[in-house]
Amino acid sequence: MEFYNRLIDELLQGGIEPYVTLYHWELPYELYKRGGWMNPDIVEWFGEYAKTAAELFSDRVKYFFTVNEPQCFIGLGFLHQDHAPGLKAPYKDTFLMAHNVMKAHGRAVQELREYGKQKLVIGMHPPQG
Repeated sequence: MEFYNRLIDELLQGGIEPYVTLYHWELPYELYKRGGWMNPDIVEWFGEYAKTAAELFSDRVKYFFTVNEPQCFIGLGFLHQDHAPGLKAPYKDTFLMAHNVMKAHGRAVQELREYGKQKLVIGMHPPQG
């Protein structure tokens, strides 16, 4: 976290508005071994992660993306094998993963809003809607 704190400070000193993306296809292996996006507990794990990010960075960061391109890391990573982890999962599993991603996004928004130190702008990338 020290690295990201220094990075945020440097961006701000350089007149650059930082945007934080919480998840860009880099699920920790230990969480993957516990079922990853298939495990419904990931919703709370991701919420805790978002809370930590809010506590550490939201005094200086206003813009947060919860997840980057879920259609890619689920569809292309688990259905079509075009991206990491390159596994072929059944449709049923990819729908469950996508469902858990959307729930995790919602939980992250709740945590960011509750623990943010300023009014935050929160979304997913690409912006949906």
